Amino acid sequence: MLRQAGAEPHLAELAHHYVEAAPGGDAARAALGLGTEFTAGIVDQVEVDLLEAALRALPDADGLLRARVLARLAKALLFSPAAGRRLALSGQAAAMARRLGDPATLAAVLYDRHLAIWGSPEAEVAGERLAIATEVVRLAEAIGDREMALRGRGLRRSDLLEQGDIAGFEADLAASEETARQVRQLHYRWQLPLARPRPPCWPAASARPRR
Repeated sequence: MLRQAGAEPHLAELAHHYVEAAPGGDAARAALGLGTEFTAGIVDQVEVDLLEAALRALPDADGLLRARVLARLAKALLFSPAAGRRLALSGQAAAMARRLGDPATLAAVLYDRHLAIWGSPEAEVAGERLAIATEVVRLAEAIGDREMALRGRGLRRSDLLEQGDIAGFEADLAASEETARQVRQLHYRWQLPLARPRPPCWPAASARPRR
C-alpha cells in the first residue's frame, strides 16, 4: 500500500473504522491487504492494530483466514520486544494451516513464518528457515502459483548464501529468472539482476595478485 506523506493518520483511522465494522472475513482480507511487505527495523503499528482487530472479528476455530492473519501478525511483530508472542503466533498459524491442508494457505503462512522466526536461536540452529523456504517453493509450484514460487526462492537464496552454498544460490537464481520470464511482471524481473553478485564477491576473487 502506498502512503502519501501526511495522509497516514487519516488512512489509519478510516482503515480502523472499516475493520472494526466489517464482517470477520472482510476485516481479515482488508487487514492482510493493507500490510506493508517488509521494512527492516520498524514495527508498523497501524498494521499490527488492524491485524489484531481482524483477529478479534474472526471465529476462534481453525480457518484459512485466521491462519493467515496469525502468521501476518507474527511477522509484523518481528522488530517488537514481544519475541515470545511472535514465535507463539507463528507456531499456531503454521500448525493450523497444516491441519487445514490448503496448499495456498500453508505457503502464505510459511512465507510469513520465515521472517517471523528470524533471529530465534532454536530456529537458526535447526536450519528451519531454509526448510521453510524450500517448502514454500514446493507448495507454490505444485499449485501453479509462480509468483509465490518466486518469493519463496528469494527467501531460499538468502538462506543458501548464509550457508555458503554458492552452487545452490546460482541454481535458484537461474530458476527464478526463468519463472520471472514466464510471469512477465516487472516487479520481479528488475530485482533479479541485482541478486547476481559481481565476480569480486566470490571467494576466488581474493586470490588475484595485487599490483
